[in-house]
Amino acid sequence: MKQYYYSDGHERFGPFTLEELRSKSISEDTLIWYEELDDWQKAGELIELSPLFELPTMPPPLSSSSTPSITPNNPNVLDSSTETKPKTWLVESILVTVLCCLPFGVAGIINAAKVDSKYASGDYEGAKKSSADAKKWTMIGLVVGIVGMILYFGFVFMGVMSEFDNFNF
Repeated sequence: MKQYYYSDGHERFGPFTLEELRSKSISEDTLIWYEELDDWQKAGELIELSPLFELPTMPPPLSSSSTPSITPNNPNVLDSSTETKPKTWLVESILVTVLCCLPFGVAGIINAAKVDSKYASGDYEGAKKSSADAKKWTMIGLVVGIVGMILYFGFVFMGVMSEFDNFNF
């Protein structure tokens, strides 16, 4: 078995088998020597090293009808059905939390955050359930907030009106 040496112009490295030489970052201009050679030669001039410098061949492109879809949880597994990502409700949950109803909004945020991670791991049903839960808690928070504001302004209005009743003109 041939033992190859290569040089960067300053130092000599080796010996290496042809397989080991493949893993080294040599170019066509790298100097190579082995026992049968009288002197150092450029790697690109040696026929047995030419496979090291050939560009890999690319497979032909797929036609659009045969383009497979890749599942998010395993990019090597082809999946014939692609699931669309459900709505996260994150923005709405944050708005409900900040503007009107903290506990229900937080529950919405927690479920909204689960949608992306479940979808990315391929758990489409779990993502749909988390989306539905985020929507549910966001809507509950919105309704409770609106009802609370109506009651608040109603009581304020009634308090103002009672002051007018007590006022003598």
